[in-house]
Amino acid sequence: AMHRMFTDAARNHTIHAAAETALHEFAQRPLLTIFGQLGDYFGFQRQWRRHHPDALQVTVRRGLHFPMCDNPVVVANQLHNWHHDSHSLRGER
Repeated sequence: AMHRMFTDAARNHTIHAAAETALHEFAQRPLLTIFGQLGDYFGFQRQWRRHHPDALQVTVRRGLHFPMCDNPVVVANQLHNWHHDSHSLRGER
């Protein structure tokens, strides 16, 4: 049932249009995306890159839909480093 749901959602133009609109909201902000290698069913990683070429994109090897469960250490370290670096670049603490 889960596979049918994702297949239907992947074909749903309303979902894709909503994602496109949301992507524009982040265009001027620092952005980190973390996806599981096997869990980007809708191709969002590619869409984020198109709209935000400076985004840091992390792929959790062999990860699925919840990469923070597949490799919590990698996700935590990436979040920590990205947050520190993005604030340092803007001169914030």
